[in-house]
Amino acid sequence: MARRDDRDRVYEHLERDPELHGKSKIIKARGAPDDEDTDYDPAFEADIPICILTVQGCKGLEFRAVHWLFCEELSNYHSPEHYYTVITRTKTSIDVSYTHHLPQEIARAHAIPGRPNW
Repeated sequence: MARRDDRDRVYEHLERDPELHGKSKIIKARGAPDDEDTDYDPAFEADIPICILTVQGCKGLEFRAVHWLFCEELSNYHSPEHYYTVITRTKTSIDVSYTHHLPQEIARAHAIPGRPNW
């Protein structure tokens, strides 16, 4: 959910998969009040169950499940408050994916007393 390039790359990957083709859509962030929001469409559709968003695009929305890709890259582009934005979008479950190190802001959120964070 961190950057537009990543968002677009995920969408393109899903579209290439025959089983997932046509089952995802990109939800873009709402623009400034004076912008024309012709691309802004946060509507959910039963036949398109996968919504792909950036951190800005997910503000004000909530989902039953969130799959957060590239979570470690968020620290390069946003402030720690954006972690809160992403985490609080989910109602039931969240899957967090990272390739190097889990950011400490996330590790501390589910820390088990007496055990080290990742």
